[in-house]
Amino acid sequence: MLFVVVAGAAGYALAGRPRRAAAAIAPRAFREPTALRRPTRGRMTEPTATNTTSSSALPPTLEQWVALLAPGCLAHHIQLPYALKWIDLESGGNPCAVGNPAAHGPDGNPREIGIAQLYNPDDLARSGVTGTQLRAYCVPGDDHAVMYKGKTVRGFSSALLRPLTAAEMQEQADATIDLIARCMVMATRDLVAVHADAAWSPSTRNYWTLVKLQHGLPGLSHTGLRAVARRLQRAPRSWQEFAATVGHVQLDPETMKYRDGFPVILANAEQCASVFTEPELA
Repeated sequence: MLFVVVAGAAGYALAGRPRRAAAAIAPRAFREPTALRRPTRGRMTEPTATNTTSSSALPPTLEQWVALLAPGCLAHHIQLPYALKWIDLESGGNPCAVGNPAAHGPDGNPREIGIAQLYNPDDLARSGVTGTQLRAYCVPGDDHAVMYKGKTVRGFSSALLRPLTAAEMQEQADATIDLIARCMVMATRDLVAVHADAAWSPSTRNYWTLVKLQHGLPGLSHTGLRAVARRLQRAPRSWQEFAATVGHVQLDPETMKYRDGFPVILANAEQCASVFTEPELA
């Protein structure tokens, strides 16, 4: 039976196979789902800035996001601990978190926004939200003293102006699920292009590590997988083989700008996927 990744309104599933037995099936080629246009950005995972501005409200804890994320995770076959780990790595659950506090998007809001650190403008447009919406409850202005990479810089504050409403929290959760689901589509498209087998199926940690890489630096997956496959004359057999090889191949110029940061970006993806539970063999 052909191994198929099915994408649609309900998300992703293994067609014709129980999820429990997915890891035991013989390697087969991916069949590509409906693809989404790849972001043109050259985004690199940024450390979260530490705010020095006093806040009148505390950000929600990770536990407070669980109930809001759970329905979307179920619909898209995303393990809830994976979504929570994504948020923990990117923002610690703080909806006002920013990456580089001095970086502006074209709308004048931070370049990275929210609990999942959506990229402004690409991710915002695809999720149907605006920077103004996601910063409505944050301390305004872009000239605050903020600790970033061990230095005090001037930029956006990560402090809350007020508590979020229930609707605002749900908006953040929905945008997070939407981002992860789009990264799933992009990861699958890249795997299809190199004829990856079931070692990269959605039941594996390999796959979910590549999903997070779409967020950190899409070009590292998009051109990286192809370059690694050319070097090996086959698709990489695991994330470990891909990560060990990608630093030794030439990628597109935009992605190569971030070459010094490859180890951090790859580690971020690995950390996120470390909580993914692979099904037991039947």
